[in-house]
Amino acid sequence: MKVSFKAIAMLGLCFVSGMSGWAESVPDKTDVAANRAPTGCLAASGKSLRVFPAAEMGCGHRVAYLGTYIPDGKYRVDSGWGRLAELAATDERQTPGLRPVDVPESVDLRPRERVVENLLPRSRPQKNAGGRSMPAELLDGVVTLVYGREKALLAPRYVITDSKGRAIVSDPAANAIHVLDAGQEFRILAGKEQRVQSVGAIAVDNLDNIYVVDPEAGVVVVFDSYGRFVRMIGKMGDNEGALHEPTAIAIDRERKRLYVVDASRDMVLVMDEEGRLIQRAGGRRAELGVTFSHPSDILVKRGEIVVLDAGGTRVEIFGAGWKLLRSFSTNISVENAADIGMGMDSDGNVFLSDVRRASVRVYDAAGNVRGEFGAAGNRRGEFRGPAALWIDEKDRLYVCEKENRRVQVFQISGNAGVESGVGGGR
Repeated sequence: MKVSFKAIAMLGLCFVSGMSGWAESVPDKTDVAANRAPTGCLAASGKSLRVFPAAEMGCGHRVAYLGTYIPDGKYRVDSGWGRLAELAATDERQTPGLRPVDVPESVDLRPRERVVENLLPRSRPQKNAGGRSMPAELLDGVVTLVYGREKALLAPRYVITDSKGRAIVSDPAANAIHVLDAGQEFRILAGKEQRVQSVGAIAVDNLDNIYVVDPEAGVVVVFDSYGRFVRMIGKMGDNEGALHEPTAIAIDRERKRLYVVDASRDMVLVMDEEGRLIQRAGGRRAELGVTFSHPSDILVKRGEIVVLDAGGTRVEIFGAGWKLLRSFSTNISVENAADIGMGMDSDGNVFLSDVRRASVRVYDAAGNVRGEFGAAGNRRGEFRGPAALWIDEKDRLYVCEKENRRVQVFQISGNAGVESGVGGGR
């Protein structure tokens, strides 16, 4: 039975009164066949496999489900594969936004996340919500008890983890960066008066500083591990080293190098962690002998630079000095290349999300399709709107789902005893 907010409010007032108070190799730019890695073996089946609770990809390759960060930001290990579907359906029906539409903004639903503001110097601090009256606080408690806390994830778009195992999620729809850690969650707000105008791709360095791409302002904003502002990288305009349209970012934590994709100039800029320009690859002049065409994602791993190029249809892998080692077609076609997420495991296999097939494809180091898993849906191992991927140092795969409002976590190759390591000390 649906209970109106008015009825809940009246009940709350009465109570207050009573108390008184997750292909084929087709190099088309240069001959890189001599530099390919061994093709190895392929999966026995080309069909997309579901993960209930694990998928055997062939060649001893295995992907096993671990758990999910659900819309409220909590990490859950699900024993029954239908339970998450029930949770997703409930959230979609009752709370299309972060909070029910019939609960006024004046009511504090007491989110699990601590809110961190980073106002621009010229902005005035907003009023402190801590001055609420006792009747209002009690009413907030009653309404929260009935409706539940305000949700955290609205349409998660990017994910990464830090050395503490915390999942850091960029959520443009909610205009926030979520740092999900057991019992110590917080969100970094973005918006007109904040240091970050619009949230995009994210990265972390070896000190767990959080780098946030702001595509609207054309900058990268850096926060420390607690969400406090550290510095801003790049400037708007045509100045040397300026970022015109940053869309993706990766950090070589060992060399302390920052790689930023500047899509409008078909270029990758390499900087130090302070934002000082070191080199540029690509662009109209094909700097460093490199050419890109609408690059959309980048990662640095195993001493290699991996770029998702040509509108998401080609993966290019570079070595030292930007030497092209391998290149292969993804055979994935989407309207927006930003919808394709990319990750690489410790064996050099490349993982790409395919939003149209609602799956994740796995390519070996030479670009041969090793397998694919996923299906359309909201149960575990199923996806709706799979976006960015992240694979950590323990080969745990994180998959953002914009439509299911969650981040699923999988273990590649089935290493045992890692569940307790997911999610900031869980």
